[in-house]
Amino acid sequence: MAGPFMAQSFKPQISLCLIALGLSILLSVIDIIKNTRQKNPRKLSLFLVIATLCLSATLYLLTLPKGTPQDIGYYNGKGTVNLSGLVIKPPRQKQNVIELTVKVASIKQLQSDNSAQKLRGLLLVEVPLGSVYHYGDRISVFGELNQVPEGSSFSYREYLFHKNTHSISQYGAVKTLSSGHGCFLLRALYALRERSSQVLQNNFPNPESALLRGILLGDESGISSQLAEAYSRTGTSHIIAISGFNMAVLAAVVSAILRRHMGRQRGGLIAIGVLALYTLFVGGAPAVTRAFLMSAIAIFGSSIARRGNLLNSLGLSIFIMVLINPHLPWDIGFQFSVMATLALSLFARPVQAWVEEKLQVRVSEERARKLAGFISEYFLITLIAQVLVLPLIIYHFQQVSWLFLLANPLILPLQPIVMVLGLLALIGGLFSVRLGQFLSWLCWPFVAYTNRMVTWLASLAPTAWQLPRFNALWLVLYYTLVYLLAFKPKLKKIEGTLWKSLFTLLGLGSLCVVLAVHLSSQPDGNLKLRVFGKTDQVILLARTPNGEFIFTGGAKDSASLTELVSKSLPAFKQELSFIVIPACKKADVNGFYGIANQIKIGQVLWTCDPESTRASQ
Repeated sequence: MAGPFMAQSFKPQISLCLIALGLSILLSVIDIIKNTRQKNPRKLSLFLVIATLCLSATLYLLTLPKGTPQDIGYYNGKGTVNLSGLVIKPPRQKQNVIELTVKVASIKQLQSDNSAQKLRGLLLVEVPLGSVYHYGDRISVFGELNQVPEGSSFSYREYLFHKNTHSISQYGAVKTLSSGHGCFLLRALYALRERSSQVLQNNFPNPESALLRGILLGDESGISSQLAEAYSRTGTSHIIAISGFNMAVLAAVVSAILRRHMGRQRGGLIAIGVLALYTLFVGGAPAVTRAFLMSAIAIFGSSIARRGNLLNSLGLSIFIMVLINPHLPWDIGFQFSVMATLALSLFARPVQAWVEEKLQVRVSEERARKLAGFISEYFLITLIAQVLVLPLIIYHFQQVSWLFLLANPLILPLQPIVMVLGLLALIGGLFSVRLGQFLSWLCWPFVAYTNRMVTWLASLAPTAWQLPRFNALWLVLYYTLVYLLAFKPKLKKIEGTLWKSLFTLLGLGSLCVVLAVHLSSQPDGNLKLRVFGKTDQVILLARTPNGEFIFTGGAKDSASLTELVSKSLPAFKQELSFIVIPACKKADVNGFYGIANQIKIGQVLWTCDPESTRASQ
C-alpha cells in the first residue's frame, strides 16, 4: 500500500521505477537462494520488500492520465462534444441527481473534425431524478465536459480521480441508444439487486428497510443524513455498509450449510463461488472484496485441512487488490477495513488469552474460556480494531466520539440475527409475497432495535470532539510505534541485516539516480525554451527536438551564468552546440568568459563584428 503513496509524493519517472524493480527482483532472488541454502527459507528478503514497493509504484504511475486526446480529461472545458458510451455501474442516486458512470467509446468535438476512439478514464454523467437507466445501457451525451468540482468537506475531485473518473457532464442532453450490453452475469445480478431492493421496501417500513438495504445489498441511498450521522457518531457505521463483519457472518453460515450437505472440499468450493457472486451482487466495494478474498482463503485452507493465518491472508488479499487497482490505498473505506483487520490479526488472540488467564483465577477453566470469548467478541474486539482505525478517523474527519464504547457491545450481538433473518425475509419475499411479509415480521424487531438504540445513543452526545488537522507524518510515527510493540523486533539483528545490505542498497540507489538522470536528459522530440533572469537582454537556452542546445545572452557575471547554464544541461553531457552572441559591448559579453572552461562549445555565431570592441576581441 505504501508504493502508490510514495509514487504520488515523489513523482519518480517510470523508467527509474522499472530499473529499481528489475534490480531489486534480481537481488531478492539471490537473497532467497542464499537463505534456502542456509536452510532459512522463511527469512524475508529486504530486497523483496523494495521490489513490492517499486511494483505498486510503477503500476500507479502507469495509470495516471497523460493529457493526450486519448484521455477523457483532455476535453474538459473545450466546448461542446458529442459522445457515446456504456453505463458500466448501476446508477446511483445522490442528493437531487442520479449519477451514471460511463466508459466512453467515442467522442467528437463540434468545432473539430477529429474524433477519438478508445478513451482512457471514465465520465460521470448527472441526470435528473426520475430518469431510468440501467447497467449495460449504451447512451449518447451532447454537451460540455468539465472538471469534477471540489466538495465542501472533502476533495470530491481527488476521490473520483482515484476511481479513474476525470470528467463530469452536468447539463448535457442524454439519450439511450440501446440496452442489454455489458456482462450478462452482472446484468442479471444487478437486476436481481433492484428487485431485492423493492422487496425490502415493500415488506419493511422506513428506516428499517433502508438499514437492511445497506446491510444486505450495499445500497445506502435510502438512509437519511440524520440516521447516517447517528451511526457515524456512535462508531457503528460498519454495520450499515457491507464489511468484513457482514461477510464473516455470511461466510460462516454458507460454508456450514454447504459442507454439511456436500462435504468439506466440494462444499467449500461452492461456498467460495456463492460468496464471489454475492460480492458482485452488492457492488464489489473494496472493503467487501477484501473480506471476500480473506474468507475464500480461509475456506480453501479449511477444505484442505490447513489452519489459516489472518495476517498472511490479509497481506495476500491486499497484494492482489493493489496489483489490480493501485489507486485503492486512497479509498477511506478500504483503509479502515485493512487497519481494523490488521489490528485484529495482531492483538485479538493475545488479548483474549490475557482475559482468559485473569478469569481463570476466579472461575473454572471452561467457564473462563466462554466468558473470555464473549467479552472479546462483543467488547474487546471493537476496542482492538480502534487501535489502528481511530488515528485514521481523526486524520480524515478531525472528530471522534466516545460513544463507540457503549454502542458496539449493545448492538453487535444482534447483528448476526439481523443478517440471517433479513436474508431469509428477502429470499422469501422474492418467491412469495405472503412468506416475505411473515418473515419480515420476525426480523423487524431486531432491525428496529438497532436503529432506535443508535439514535438514542447519538442523542447522549449531540456533538463529537473536534480535533485539529495534523500532518500524515504523525500517522507514520504512530504506526511505527505500534509495529515495534506488536513484533518486538530484535534491534541488534535488524541493525546487522541493514548494515550488511547498506552498501548494496547505496550502490543500487546511486545507480538508479544516475540512470534516471541520464534517461530524463534524452531528447523527447519537442522544442524547449528556457529564459533566465530579469535583465534588459534576454538570456535564453533552447533545446532542439533532436537534443542540441543553443544558448544566447551574456549580460550577467561569468560565474553565475556558467552555473545557470551548467545546471540546465544534462549532468553527463555538458555541451552547447551553438552559442549566439547578439551584441559586442562589454556588458553583453562579460558572462561568456568562463563558459568554455566548464562546457564544450560547438560553434559560436556572432550577430556583430567581434573585432569592434576590446571585450569581444
